[in-house]
Amino acid sequence: MKILIPGLIVFAVWCVISVRWYVCGIQELCDNGPSITSDQEETSLDPPPEEVLREPYQAPLTFEWSSANPITSEDFSVFRDSLKEVFGRSPAAVVQITGLYDSRETNSSEFENLGLARAQNTKQLLLNSGVKRSIRINSAAEDLNTELDGTINLAILFGLVPQEAATTGFVISEAKNKLVIHFPSNSASPESNQQVGKALKELAGNALKNNKNLLVVGHTDNQGEAMENKKLGLIRATKVKDILISYGMPEMKVLAESEGEEVPLVNNTSKRGRQQNRRVEIIII
Repeated sequence: MKILIPGLIVFAVWCVISVRWYVCGIQELCDNGPSITSDQEETSLDPPPEEVLREPYQAPLTFEWSSANPITSEDFSVFRDSLKEVFGRSPAAVVQITGLYDSRETNSSEFENLGLARAQNTKQLLLNSGVKRSIRINSAAEDLNTELDGTINLAILFGLVPQEAATTGFVISEAKNKLVIHFPSNSASPESNQQVGKALKELAGNALKNNKNLLVVGHTDNQGEAMENKKLGLIRATKVKDILISYGMPEMKVLAESEGEEVPLVNNTSKRGRQQNRRVEIIII
């Protein structure tokens, strides 16, 4: 009996150790408390694009100084693929690409500035990669830092425009030789909109610098009488002209006119289509 009791104790201890070894060692189901990892092992994932793109988000692209050709990396491939996932969940989402440029750079592109050229090349990169969504481009002048042998690490910003933002308020887009301001319904007063003011101020500055004239053309959707729309288009164009003059453009170098509902970009059968047609185009001539 004296031998049996110690034997049972040893057997019980052996069972506990065996179970502990199987559960914790083999199955790894034990909570061992906080673990210590090195800085190299600790990683953090970027938030999903649908969250970060509500504000301008730095795209993982680089550019050489005075170059509009984007340099891609594996990080950009991941970012591009994540955009596809976002669009799958948000089919009405619109991407706005802002190309940054430094006034000290040499612009050998066909665009007004390197920022627009960078934005356009990035847009084409996405389209070629299978991102089939509405993409707008614009530009902004910045004091770019080139610490890494002339490589610019911050030259492209992405922003996601929700459907409701695309169909209400003012929306700005740029092309090679013109700036387009899309108007909300029944509105003719863009002067209080900060985004519009910033874009027109930059456009006026560039036109003055390059001794260019500006043609401001007002357009409307087809809601209402054609004659009233012609007047509304001219009112919108005149408002934009006045803003350009306030930023230093000589009045004789800015011509305002209206096409009314005569030249739509798309058909007027949808709310979004009508929003695209309500616009003022400022053409550099």
